[in-house]
Amino acid sequence: MRACRGSMVAILSLAVASIAGARSAAGQAADSAAGCGYRECALGIAPRWNGLALVRGVRGEPVANLGFFWPRDVSATLRGAEATAPGADAAVREARRALRLR
Repeated sequence: MRACRGSMVAILSLAVASIAGARSAAGQAADSAAGCGYRECALGIAPRWNGLALVRGVRGEPVANLGFFWPRDVSATLRGAEATAPGADAAVREARRALRLR
């Protein structure tokens, strides 16, 4: 009975490990298919001498500038290559609203 119980535990642990490995591989494939993760591609706002810069990722790579004197429409930058990304439509809507308020 103990030998049977030990082999069942071994089989169950192998099954759990294989499922976890498959999920991890699927997650890595999805990240590489998307191009980059949150730390590399998230957009933020950073102050600059000529306006507010729209920056990408932890490194703060500038991708657009919200000028102080001549506001620009940055909807295309916010939408990005994948228009179906979660939150893209809300970001574009708020950017257009902010542009109208200026």
